[in-house]
Amino acid sequence: MERRLIRSSQWMALSLFFLVQTILSMGTYTISVVTPFLKNDWHFTRAQIGALTSALFLGALLSSIVVGWITETFKPKTITILSVIVLGITMLIFPYTGIFTFSFLIMVIAGASYGIYNPTSTLALVQWFETRKRGTAIAIKQTGVTLGAGLSAILISFIVSHTGNWQYSYLWIALLLLLSVSCFFLFYQDALTEEEQSGNIENQGNWLTLLKNRNVLFGSLASMILAGIQYTFAAHFVLYLTNENKLSFAVTAMAVFIAQISGSVGKICWGLMSDFVFIGKRKGVFLSICGLSTLAIAGFGLVTPHISVFLLVFLVIIFGFTALGYAGIYMTFLAESIDSSQIGKALGVGNMFMYIGILICPPLAGWAADAAGSYRNVWFGLSGLSIAATILLTRTKESSIPTGHKEKGTTSA
Repeated sequence: MERRLIRSSQWMALSLFFLVQTILSMGTYTISVVTPFLKNDWHFTRAQIGALTSALFLGALLSSIVVGWITETFKPKTITILSVIVLGITMLIFPYTGIFTFSFLIMVIAGASYGIYNPTSTLALVQWFETRKRGTAIAIKQTGVTLGAGLSAILISFIVSHTGNWQYSYLWIALLLLLSVSCFFLFYQDALTEEEQSGNIENQGNWLTLLKNRNVLFGSLASMILAGIQYTFAAHFVLYLTNENKLSFAVTAMAVFIAQISGSVGKICWGLMSDFVFIGKRKGVFLSICGLSTLAIAGFGLVTPHISVFLLVFLVIIFGFTALGYAGIYMTFLAESIDSSQIGKALGVGNMFMYIGILICPPLAGWAADAAGSYRNVWFGLSGLSIAATILLTRTKESSIPTGHKEKGTTSA
């Protein structure tokens, strides 16, 4: 009976974190949908619009510096509720700013609230789920990122087409955030960790200590590369296919959509494979992701205006399944590489490296393409970086179950 209750609580926790992840992602990724209105209504330049997107990741990067301390000080439930409330406030304010400096500041705050939620929710699921289910649980939560981004585009398009006012979409998303955080507040209970049950709660180590852990260091460097590749794809792939290879926008949009769907499917499949095929082993799965993504990225460099649609679809499926589907496995791998009391800090370090890759790689890729007059060599360069990520991962080791990680279900506080 107790076992059944624990299992029910686990999946309730996952459902609530998935819900919050989806709605938070809807709010965070609205900026990519409303850019035409910022240009036409507020007369923002292209550079300013690009800077607003960077502001999101700047905020997330800054939040990763303090997220370890936050997760040690507060419970996941408290952090999640505050993150959603802060993002909701930014949703209410942003559409009525109209001034670039103020808009930039609001986006930094929004990015920080979103950046704090990701490691917090991962930490909570690590506490709730035993090792053999953990990869799948975290992967399912991460699919909320893609789903939220897609739903954001659909919602904004629907509201604009019916009202002609894009600001209303922010108000609706703020309402959805309120509803999601209300459900979370009413139904979520924090897991009771082994340290809390034993009364042995202590603050261990710092960032420098964490970076001495080869899994944290090399895993984070590999994720920095993969995150940079992921957002380079988002920033430049459409231009590469339409401008350089003269493919139609319809074909290009289809390719991007398929890549995103493949990423969502990949997250779940890699999680299931690591849990039930590899019995909780993460390193081999992570290496497979990097190796396969290398082939797909190199394949992008061979795209021509006469490429078969089927071959293009095959390449984007492999790319999406790997380079867009790695996050759940990476977070699980990182969380299981260290003592459970250090998970919050380790995820903060990992996220910091990821956001550095996101901030650096896309503009560098654009600069390289401008200098060379083509994106083709950029893809070959990125495939080389993917090989480097694979080599970095070979320096890690498959960890046994670290201290404080449960093999059996946990209990609620």
